[in-house]
Amino acid sequence: MANEIKLEVYTIKIREKFKQDKNYLPLENFLGANDFLSFFQEYIKSFDQQLELNEDQKKSLKLDSDSLSFNASKRTISGVIESGDYGFSGTGINIKTGKKSYDRTPEDTEIKPFYFLIFIPKGKDVGFILLQRLGIYGIHGIFKKHLNNFFESRFSNLKLDVEQFVSKELARTFVKRGSIKDITLVRYDLPADLANKLGMKGYQKEIKSLELKIKAKSKLALNDKAAKFMDNPNSSFFEVQELEDIGFDEKSRVKVRSKFNGNVRTIDLSETGKIRPYYDIDKEVEKDTDGHPIFNSIDTIAKTLIDELIS
Repeated sequence: MANEIKLEVYTIKIREKFKQDKNYLPLENFLGANDFLSFFQEYIKSFDQQLELNEDQKKSLKLDSDSLSFNASKRTISGVIESGDYGFSGTGINIKTGKKSYDRTPEDTEIKPFYFLIFIPKGKDVGFILLQRLGIYGIHGIFKKHLNNFFESRFSNLKLDVEQFVSKELARTFVKRGSIKDITLVRYDLPADLANKLGMKGYQKEIKSLELKIKAKSKLALNDKAAKFMDNPNSSFFEVQELEDIGFDEKSRVKVRSKFNGNVRTIDLSETGKIRPYYDIDKEVEKDTDGHPIFNSIDTIAKTLIDELIS
């Protein structure tokens, strides 16, 4: 689906900027008295209903203050940040009538709502940020830069690290014990000879990827095979000459979509050291008439995911 809803997972850590080692500070009381949860509340207030602009990325940010949910006992803050691109013109066409709806100028930004959740556990040096994606759209880049700039303005001698969350254990649970719903083989950088075999001679530069998806009626009993591939992603998932002939060899990426304990997750088996930090929740989350997630629905799913991650 083009507008599937996913959650990206990132970790938060703080360290001293000018030290060579990466000894991370406790988030609850870094520098002795500062709680990152309180700092994040200060960061949220800094928006002050204003539209924040990043001229380098040509993106806007705006906090929906009415959506904020703060839980002091569980040490979570969730809400919605609106973001969009600007700096170019365009024309809106109604897909039903085929007629022009509006003209967009370079000064216009078409904002979309994106859910976020921050969790700062007590006594730990690692926190979590969950950010929503809508298809190809997300706020990770602009949000991370904006948060980092605000942090450095307060603590110039510290470094805030916001990085992809890696959970090989959780991924392996879904692969080994879940019901595998589909498997996707993806091949990038298609060589000219393979493009020719596909009857795409002369279009090699325009081809971004070649994908083969195998979908199950109920589930695919390939758990052991997928788990072994996680340990050795340099091998071919399917050792079938006909597939290799059209590019699905050891250079292919392999993704599985698996359901475990009522939750569906997409796992990239080809990145055993860097399991993709997104979780497919499109089938679980309730949506409004505009196609965006209903806050209470995505908030419940995100907090359940946090419980999965810390357990």
